[in-house]
Amino acid sequence: MDAALVPDNTHSNTGSALSIAPLEEQNYEYGNLLDFRGADHADGFELRELTPDDPLMNWRFGTEHLYTDSKEASFSYTVTGQSVGLLLLYGPDSGIFEYSLNGGPFHAVNLFDEWCPLAFRPIIAMFGIEEQRQELQVTVRITGEKDEQSKGTSLRILQLMYN
Repeated sequence: MDAALVPDNTHSNTGSALSIAPLEEQNYEYGNLLDFRGADHADGFELRELTPDDPLMNWRFGTEHLYTDSKEASFSYTVTGQSVGLLLLYGPDSGIFEYSLNGGPFHAVNLFDEWCPLAFRPIIAMFGIEEQRQELQVTVRITGEKDEQSKGTSLRILQLMYN
């Protein structure tokens, strides 16, 4: 079967990737999740977990995360890739945060939606895509602002993402 699918019968049994050009140059070939402990710094954040009484939907894994509701808190990490982002735990007290890429201007992100008042759930936030793979340094902080339906301004980081 492999011989029929791989051009010129050039496949490898070593587990390495085939040398076939991707259909889309900006794909997720290098996509990966990193533990939040891989951060360069996390000033003003604390380690937390949801309690059994906290409402939770669409998640069956552990809820250990970095938490802050301090406007002075700052979080940064560095990876090599074309894009970066965060896997967040968003819920009833989540606020608006902002990010900066490679020391550039900060961009506000409000992911609060109609499901947030009901329960915590994982939400992915991706921060654009670069033309080429390169070292990317992300800084994240909360703005102190919130959606009118939110009960707070917190930010909960489950994992770091990059591609």
